[in-house]
Amino acid sequence: MSAAPTVIRPSPAAEKKTRYIHACEKCTKSKRGCNKARPKLKVRCTYDFALSPSNRAKLKFAEFPPLLTDRSRIGTVLESLDALSNHVDYNGTNTDSLGDFKPAQITQLLASYKVDWQGAIKEYFNAIHSWFSLVQRERFESCFLSPAACDGGSGNSILGSVISDTAKIEDPPVASADAALLLVCLYLITQIASSRRPSTQIFCPLYRTIKRVFALSKCLTDPTIELMQCGAFITLFEYGHGDAISAYRTLSETVALARVFDLRPGKYRQGDEKVDVSPEEKECRAIWWGLFILDQCIHLYAPARHLPLLMETPCDDDLLPTVDSPWHDQNVALRLPVNSPVSLGLTSFQRSAQSAVLLHRVLNQTAQLSSSGAWSPTAETLDVDIRMLLDAMTNQPYSWQLSSDPFALCVGALLVLYSHFLPSLENMQTNSAITDDKTSRAFSAITFALQFLTDIFESERQLDAEHPKLVAMSPSQTICGFEAMKTLLRLNWIIPDAGLTYSEVRKAVQKYSQRWRIGEYVLLTVDSLWT
Repeated sequence: MSAAPTVIRPSPAAEKKTRYIHACEKCTKSKRGCNKARPKLKVRCTYDFALSPSNRAKLKFAEFPPLLTDRSRIGTVLESLDALSNHVDYNGTNTDSLGDFKPAQITQLLASYKVDWQGAIKEYFNAIHSWFSLVQRERFESCFLSPAACDGGSGNSILGSVISDTAKIEDPPVASADAALLLVCLYLITQIASSRRPSTQIFCPLYRTIKRVFALSKCLTDPTIELMQCGAFITLFEYGHGDAISAYRTLSETVALARVFDLRPGKYRQGDEKVDVSPEEKECRAIWWGLFILDQCIHLYAPARHLPLLMETPCDDDLLPTVDSPWHDQNVALRLPVNSPVSLGLTSFQRSAQSAVLLHRVLNQTAQLSSSGAWSPTAETLDVDIRMLLDAMTNQPYSWQLSSDPFALCVGALLVLYSHFLPSLENMQTNSAITDDKTSRAFSAITFALQFLTDIFESERQLDAEHPKLVAMSPSQTICGFEAMKTLLRLNWIIPDAGLTYSEVRKAVQKYSQRWRIGEYVLLTVDSLWT
C-alpha cells in the first residue's frame, strides 16, 4: 500500500517562481491533462521518502551508530560521538568495561567547565526548590554527600553548611555517576540568561555533554532516582531557554524511564495523613509530580500544544507531593489527596501540582472542544475551580516570586480555556453589546485573567533584578505573558486600556528574559505579529 500524500502549500513568493515538472496522481485525476506542458500547481504533493539507488548515497550511515549489543563497545561509540559534536573533549577511556560511567569521570566536568557546584546547590535550595522540589533535603543529605568526607564525621548538617557558605569542599563526595551528573544539572538550571555565560545557551558544550551522558546512561543502565531527576532538570533547561520540542523529547524519554521504574504518586488512605514518609517515597512522589508539571508547562506553550500529553490524568485519591522543608509545622498533613480542598494551606510545589491538574483538564477540554465545537458544562466547572484556587493562593501569605509558577499556570489555564471564543470576540465591533451569555462569560474571564496577571506583575515591579530573585522565577511566567500579549493583540479594540496592559505585560516579559532565554523568543514572536 502506498503512503498517503502530504500537502505542502508554498509561500506566495515561492509560488510565483515554482513550476513543478510533474503532477501527482491525485492532481492528474482532478485536472484534465494536468501533467502536460509542465503545469503550475498551487499544491505540491509529496510522498514518504523511499530508499533507491539514486538517493542511497545521500545517507551517511557512519553518523548513526548501530544499537549496542556489546557494552564493551561503548568507548568506540563515545569516540564517534565526539567526532560528530566537535565540542566536547570526552574520550572513550572514560567508561569501564561494562559501559558504566564512574563518579570521578562525571565530576571532572565540574572542574573542566569551572562549575561552582556548591553555589548551584545553594541557589537551587534557596530559590528553585520552593516551586520545583524534585531533590529532597533528607535524601540529598544522606545519599549525595558523605558526612565523613565533608565535616570529618562531626554530624553537622552538610547541606546547611553548603547553603550558609560555612563549608568549602574542593571535590563533591558523591556516591554514583548519576549523583554527580545531577550536580551538573543543578548548576545548569541555576544560571541566569543575563549573565551571558556559555552555560546559558541551549547548545553550549556543557549542555551537549550532559545530554549525551544522560542519553547513554538511560540506555545502558537501569533507571535510578537521580537519572530521572537529571531528565527533569534537562527538560526544564530546554523548555526555559526556548527549545520546547527538545524539552518534549527529553521529557518523553524521562517518562519512559519512570514507567520502567514503576514511578507512581501513591494512593491516599484515610487516617494516614500524618504517618511518616520515607525520604525515598517522598522523592519518588516529587519526581512524578515534577514530570507531570513539566508536561503541562510544555503544552501551555502554543508551538507545542499539538503534541500529545505524556502523563496520565491523576486520580482523585492520588497523593500530592509531600512537604519538604525543615521549617514546616509538624502538625501539617504529610499525605494529602489530589481532591483536597483548596482552602488548605499548602506549599508552592503542592500548589503547582494543583494548578497543573487544572491545566491538564483544560488542555483535554480544549481538545474536545476543538473537535466537537460545543461548549460543555465541564468548562464552566473548570472556570470556577481555577478562580477558587487563585483566590485561595491570594489569601495565603506567599512570596510572589516563590509562588509565581502556580499563579502563572492558573492564569494561563484560563486564557487557554477561553481561547475558543477569540475568533467571535475578534469580529466584534467597538462598543457593540455582547448578547450571547457564553461569549459574555468568556470576555469577562479573559479580562479577569489579564487584570490578575497585571496585578502579579505590578507586585513584582518593585523587586530589583538581582541574581537571587531572578533565579527564583519560573519560565511559566514568560509563557503566560506570551498568551496574554497574543490575546491583547487580537482584542485590543474591545478590551479597556489594552495598550497600557500590553505595555505592562511586555515589560514583565522583558524582565523575565533576563532569567530564561525563552523570553527573547517570545518577544521576537510577538513583534513579528505587528508586521
